[in-house]
Amino acid sequence: MVSEEAVLRALRGIRDPEQQQDIVTLGLIHDLQIADSEVSFTLAFTTQSPQAKVTMHSMASRLVSQVPGVSESR
Repeated sequence: MVSEEAVLRALRGIRDPEQQQDIVTLGLIHDLQIADSEVSFTLAFTTQSPQAKVTMHSMASRLVSQVPGVSESR
């Protein structure tokens, strides 16, 4: 089973390029849900540029999908 800590650890690898902090520390992860091997979450962007939003969203999906046991990330 996938743990919340494993997912958050993966997401901590993503840094906001403007604020130089990880997205978990910045409080951008909302509604994290884990059901068996499926993980879903919302990225609650604030002042990030459109390009930063696209980059961080793509990275978040990719990194969470690489967590052992995850079959789907949304």
